[in-house]
Amino acid sequence: MELEILRAIQSAANPALDVFFQAITMLGEPAALLLIFTILYWTADRERGERLAYALAVSLPVCNILKELVKAPRPIGEMGVRSLRIHTATGHSFPSGHSQNAATAYGLFALTARRPAWRWACGALMVLVGFSRLYLGVHYPKDVLAGLALGLLCAWGTEALWRRVKSRETLCLLSAALLLPFLFFFGGHDLYAAEGCLAGFALAVPFERRFVRFTTEVSLRVKIGRWLGGALLLGGMAWLLKRLLPGEGPFILLRYALLVFAGMGLYPWLFTACEKRRGRGQ
Repeated sequence: MELEILRAIQSAANPALDVFFQAITMLGEPAALLLIFTILYWTADRERGERLAYALAVSLPVCNILKELVKAPRPIGEMGVRSLRIHTATGHSFPSGHSQNAATAYGLFALTARRPAWRWACGALMVLVGFSRLYLGVHYPKDVLAGLALGLLCAWGTEALWRRVKSRETLCLLSAALLLPFLFFFGGHDLYAAEGCLAGFALAVPFERRFVRFTTEVSLRVKIGRWLGGALLLGGMAWLLKRLLPGEGPFILLRYALLVFAGMGLYPWLFTACEKRRGRGQ
């Protein structure tokens, strides 16, 4: 039944739609979410950036734990199914990580948006990203539906916790403590990477709140400088760590934890110190 649905969707395929849905699916990938997060966190709204990071830091390991539990095969290679952009289809099929990422991020924006038009736009993005996974032939319908539902649940749940728990530092550490033990039962690159992001986030938030407390109320020139400097720093750090650390097991976790901690803790400390020194010199 699900294969028939995929074949029916792909019966309308053409080069223009191929380009469109490959572009849409990128909105659920780490690169797009990282771009959105860094712009939000470093330059626009630190608090909302933290909330987005918390939602994604919880959603990512939950998704990968479920993938390891279910171990569902993908439709790639099935008769009559054409699969595109398969290099992004890592791990097992259920749930759809792209759909869950999109529902978590854009669902959170929809929950906090003041204007109905923004809510509708965020909802449309979630649906389009999910549908793109079907059009591209890398997921079954049940994978996408589960991913969207879990992503919305993560967005709603983390936002509720963020608002109700007074000690954000304790909340972050408890979240990491609850999800990290699953590494003893499951493995895989994606799960280690997801757990590393959560660990880095849990360490970065207390560090930033205790030692930095930066503001985003700065000039546009400073905002641009922050983002460009951060992109170069994290890009260089990612390149270096990938070559220095083995690409397996706990080293994957360590690499992603260091990157997230640097982006959310050390880099804000660095640019705040530089901006203060520049301000004194003027």
